[in-house]
Amino acid sequence: MKLAEKMWGGRFRVIVAKHLITECLHNHFVVNSVSYVDGRHYHDNKKNTRLLRQRSDKLCREYSLSVIEHPNGRKKPYVLCQSEKNGLLTRDSVAR
Repeated sequence: MKLAEKMWGGRFRVIVAKHLITECLHNHFVVNSVSYVDGRHYHDNKKNTRLLRQRSDKLCREYSLSVIEHPNGRKKPYVLCQSEKNGLLTRDSVAR
């Protein structure tokens, strides 16, 4: 909630959905991209994504939560993550 307030709270309506029943606790944000204050649009771009990451990392540190210090920017495909989660061998789990 604090992250949503810091990122959009003053101008945009936001719904925060928290996933508690997965191994990886996480939140989803649904943002009304039209400001209720001035009618301007929020643009989800690289600059705002970096700002979101910075604010999220700062809050995580304040609450002693984990932070990925040097993300490589590469994300595993969903199918690969699910296969590993189900104990199947994948290109990443096999020794090269």
